[in-house]
Amino acid sequence: MLGLSPRVSSRRSLLLTASALLLGTTLHRLGRQAWAQGEDDSVKQLRGYLNADRGRAEAFYKRLRNGERISEDARQDIANTSVKLRVDRANRLQAIAKSSADPDAAAKQVLYPDTGFLVGDMQRADMAALPSPDDIKPDPTKSAPRPKQKPDPAKKWQMVVTILLETLGIMEARNQFEESLRQVSGFQEEQQGVMEAFRTGTPKQMTDAVFSFIEWFVQRHVIVELLPRLAARKIAAPALHAFSLQLVPWIGWSWLLVSFGIAVHRHWDELVA
Repeated sequence: MLGLSPRVSSRRSLLLTASALLLGTTLHRLGRQAWAQGEDDSVKQLRGYLNADRGRAEAFYKRLRNGERISEDARQDIANTSVKLRVDRANRLQAIAKSSADPDAAAKQVLYPDTGFLVGDMQRADMAALPSPDDIKPDPTKSAPRPKQKPDPAKKWQMVVTILLETLGIMEARNQFEESLRQVSGFQEEQQGVMEAFRTGTPKQMTDAVFSFIEWFVQRHVIVELLPRLAARKIAAPALHAFSLQLVPWIGWSWLLVSFGIAVHRHWDELVA
């Protein structure tokens, strides 16, 4: 076997080393691309699910809002569907976050533009923004007892506040919540519209007024004004937790509106008596 000169041998060694480095770099790049593609696929899939869920929730809400009372069984079916889908999406959000070197950045890829800002409020409240699937429970659907006497408009208004408090999980903070809400721009006009419907309206006009107030409540400017006031009274965290469980930062207000709608139907007899 012929021996190679030192110069040729050295040149071959350098070429082999360079080739190995190039191959290693290429494989590393391909590996990162494959990982990123997998992550992108999971994010893309979740975004598609959330878009479909938004449409389904909006259809449920339209049904709840159409002026006709929905039976307990129908409300239960809606509540069960909401829980099933939200638990699945919460699990997917958790999986995406856990598989990423930057969990916050991964979860933020699927934030809903109009409500994603709430994640910052959750972080400032020192709470986990991602919903825990185990904490997602179905809305109560059983109808409240029929009132023995016709409630006056003031009592009916308090039932509207109760619907908000029940759904947000802050029943024990009624006074602080209502004080905060009264300070939000446009509240007086919205409340007056509800009270007028309670005084002179038909049952449909009454429920329309309640739903209109709820839709005002979830407008961005209302939430932006309300949260600092709730925080000052130490009751922002429960509301933000409810927003998280309803996937508000990732899907918008759709499922929360469904929960509000179910609560309206639970208290239907009290509102339209």
